[in-house]
Amino acid sequence: MKSIYFSYKTATYVVNAILILAAAYGLFMIYNFQPPVIRLRIGPGYYPALLCVALVITSAISLIKTFKSRDDRVIELPKIVNSLLVIVVFAVFLVSWKITRQFYAVSFILMTILLYFLNPQQNSIGKVVKAVLISLCIQAFVYLVFQRLMYFRF
Repeated sequence: MKSIYFSYKTATYVVNAILILAAAYGLFMIYNFQPPVIRLRIGPGYYPALLCVALVITSAISLIKTFKSRDDRVIELPKIVNSLLVIVVFAVFLVSWKITRQFYAVSFILMTILLYFLNPQQNSIGKVVKAVLISLCIQAFVYLVFQRLMYFRF
Protein backbone atom coordinates (compact mmCIF):
# COMPACT_ATOMS: atom_id res chain seq x y z
CA MET A 1 0.00 0.00 0.00
CA LYS A 2 2.28 2.74 -1.27
CA SER A 3 -0.21 5.23 -2.71
CA ILE A 4 -3.89 6.04 -2.52
CA TYR A 5 -5.84 7.87 -5.21
CA PHE A 6 -8.61 10.39 -4.54
CA SER A 7 -10.78 12.84 -6.37
CA TYR A 8 -9.18 16.29 -6.10
CA LYS A 9 -12.44 18.02 -5.20
CA THR A 10 -13.43 15.45 -2.58
CA ALA A 11 -10.01 15.51 -0.97
CA THR A 12 -10.02 19.32 -0.90
CA TYR A 13 -13.46 19.43 0.72
CA VAL A 14 -12.46 16.90 3.38
CA VAL A 15 -9.12 18.55 4.22
CA ASN A 16 -10.61 22.05 4.38
CA ALA A 17 -13.47 20.87 6.58
CA ILE A 18 -10.98 19.23 8.95
CA LEU A 19 -8.87 22.40 9.02
CA ILE A 20 -11.89 24.58 9.79
CA LEU A 21 -12.95 22.24 12.60
CA ALA A 22 -9.41 22.19 14.01
CA ALA A 23 -9.22 25.99 13.90
CA ALA A 24 -12.62 26.29 15.58
CA TYR A 25 -11.48 23.92 18.31
CA GLY A 26 -8.28 25.97 18.66
CA LEU A 27 -10.32 29.14 19.06
CA PHE A 28 -12.46 27.42 21.69
CA MET A 29 -9.33 26.39 23.60
CA ILE A 30 -7.86 29.90 23.34
CA TYR A 31 -11.07 31.33 24.75
CA ASN A 32 -10.57 29.11 27.83
CA PHE A 33 -6.94 30.18 28.48
CA GLN A 34 -6.10 31.42 31.94
CA PRO A 35 -5.66 35.19 32.08
CA PRO A 36 -1.97 36.19 31.88
CA VAL A 37 -0.05 36.72 35.11
CA ILE A 38 1.33 40.00 33.83
CA ARG A 39 -1.34 42.22 32.31
CA LEU A 40 -0.25 42.89 28.75
CA ARG A 41 -2.28 44.03 25.82
CA ILE A 42 -1.28 40.88 23.95
CA GLY A 43 -1.82 37.67 25.87
CA PRO A 44 -0.66 34.14 25.07
CA GLY A 45 -3.72 33.47 22.94
CA TYR A 46 -3.31 36.43 20.60
CA TYR A 47 -1.06 34.88 17.94
CA PRO A 48 -2.67 31.43 18.00
CA ALA A 49 -6.05 33.13 17.57
CA LEU A 50 -4.73 35.05 14.56
CA LEU A 51 -3.45 31.79 13.07
CA CYS A 52 -6.79 30.06 13.67
CA VAL A 53 -8.74 32.89 12.06
CA ALA A 54 -6.32 32.94 9.09
CA LEU A 55 -6.75 29.16 8.76
CA VAL A 56 -10.54 29.46 8.68
CA ILE A 57 -10.41 32.26 6.09
CA THR A 58 -7.97 30.49 3.77
CA SER A 59 -9.86 27.20 4.08
CA ALA A 60 -13.14 28.94 3.25
CA ILE A 61 -11.54 30.58 0.21
CA SER A 62 -10.20 27.19 -0.89
CA LEU A 63 -13.65 25.61 -0.47
CA ILE A 64 -15.28 28.33 -2.59
CA LYS A 65 -12.63 28.11 -5.32
CA THR A 66 -12.92 24.32 -5.41
CA PHE A 67 -16.70 24.49 -5.58
CA LYS A 68 -16.57 26.95 -8.50
CA SER A 69 -13.96 24.92 -10.37
CA ARG A 70 -15.30 22.79 -13.20
CA ASP A 71 -12.40 20.40 -13.57
CA ASP A 72 -11.78 17.49 -11.25
CA ARG A 73 -8.84 15.15 -11.46
CA VAL A 74 -7.50 12.14 -9.66
CA ILE A 75 -4.64 12.86 -7.27
CA GLU A 76 -2.19 10.45 -5.74
CA LEU A 77 -1.31 10.52 -2.05
CA PRO A 78 2.11 8.88 -1.96
CA LYS A 79 3.62 7.30 1.15
CA ILE A 80 0.32 7.03 3.00
CA VAL A 81 2.13 5.09 5.74
CA ASN A 82 4.04 8.27 6.65
CA SER A 83 0.79 10.20 6.94
CA LEU A 84 -0.70 7.52 9.16
CA LEU A 85 2.47 7.51 11.30
CA VAL A 86 2.15 11.27 11.89
CA ILE A 87 -1.53 10.93 12.83
CA VAL A 88 -0.83 8.06 15.25
CA VAL A 89 2.13 9.86 16.86
CA PHE A 90 0.01 13.00 17.26
CA ALA A 91 -2.73 11.01 18.99
CA VAL A 92 -0.14 9.34 21.24
CA PHE A 93 1.27 12.81 22.01
CA LEU A 94 -2.11 14.15 23.10
CA VAL A 95 -2.86 11.15 25.30
CA SER A 96 0.64 11.01 26.79
CA TRP A 97 0.68 14.72 27.52
CA LYS A 98 -2.71 14.51 29.25
CA ILE A 99 -1.60 11.53 31.35
CA THR A 100 1.92 12.68 32.28
CA ARG A 101 1.47 16.49 32.17
CA GLN A 102 5.05 16.60 30.82
CA PHE A 103 4.81 18.58 27.56
CA TYR A 104 8.52 18.95 26.86
CA ALA A 105 9.51 15.35 27.65
CA VAL A 106 6.66 13.82 25.64
CA SER A 107 7.05 16.16 22.68
CA PHE A 108 10.85 15.68 22.63
CA ILE A 109 10.56 11.88 22.53
CA LEU A 110 7.77 11.75 19.95
CA MET A 111 9.27 14.48 17.76
CA THR A 112 12.58 12.61 17.74
CA ILE A 113 10.76 9.43 16.70
CA LEU A 114 8.97 11.26 13.87
CA LEU A 115 12.12 12.97 12.65
CA TYR A 116 13.95 9.64 12.65
CA PHE A 117 11.30 7.65 10.77
CA LEU A 118 10.42 10.37 8.26
CA ASN A 119 14.06 11.00 7.33
CA PRO A 120 14.73 9.17 4.05
CA GLN A 121 18.42 8.56 4.83
CA GLN A 122 19.64 5.09 5.64
CA ASN A 123 19.64 4.04 9.29
CA SER A 124 22.79 5.14 11.08
CA ILE A 125 24.03 6.77 14.26
CA GLY A 126 24.18 10.08 12.38
CA LYS A 127 20.47 9.83 11.58
CA VAL A 128 19.67 9.33 15.28
CA VAL A 129 21.94 12.21 16.36
CA LYS A 130 20.40 14.50 13.74
CA ALA A 131 16.86 13.69 14.90
CA VAL A 132 17.80 14.26 18.55
CA LEU A 133 19.57 17.57 17.85
CA ILE A 134 16.77 18.97 15.68
CA SER A 135 14.18 17.95 18.27
CA LEU A 136 16.26 19.51 21.03
CA CYS A 137 16.59 22.79 19.10
CA ILE A 138 12.83 22.92 18.47
CA GLN A 139 12.15 22.25 22.16
CA ALA A 140 14.53 25.04 23.19
CA PHE A 141 12.88 27.45 20.75
CA VAL A 142 9.38 26.60 22.00
CA TYR A 143 10.53 26.96 25.61
CA LEU A 144 12.19 30.33 25.04
CA VAL A 145 9.40 31.86 22.98
CA PHE A 146 6.33 30.56 24.79
CA GLN A 147 7.46 29.95 28.35
CA ARG A 148 10.01 32.72 28.81
CA LEU A 149 8.86 35.49 26.49
CA MET A 150 5.08 34.98 26.50
CA TYR A 151 4.74 33.41 29.99
CA PHE A 152 2.68 30.55 28.61
CA ARG A 153 2.75 27.40 30.77
CA PHE A 154 2.39 23.98 29.20
